[in-house]
Amino acid sequence: MVPASDPTAPVIPSAEELYNTIMSEIEPELTTEGVKLLSEKYKNETTEEARTRKARYDKAYAEYDKQFAKHMDNINAKVKKYERASFAEMESEDRNQESVGLAEIENAFS
Repeated sequence: MVPASDPTAPVIPSAEELYNTIMSEIEPELTTEGVKLLSEKYKNETTEEARTRKARYDKAYAEYDKQFAKHMDNINAKVKKYERASFAEMESEDRNQESVGLAEIENAFS
């Protein structure tokens, strides 16, 4: 159990939330909601237009991969920081409990 004095645990978004957060800044058409509209939106596009759009999407996914890596590094750093703080707090509590126990033993012999 993590004591109340510990820092707040980092909020880790769901995979869909993270994907949509990143992709909405890069290419909104490729968010989970946006892709549902693509068939209708592009039903009359030419082969050349489809190729151009695919190239745009390829670039968007390449940028997404970069941004995703940055987000994951950030999330991992927050988790590690929380983990270290939590262990430090538990270790401090353990030392305090040991001190109390040792003091009780010392008092019993005095």
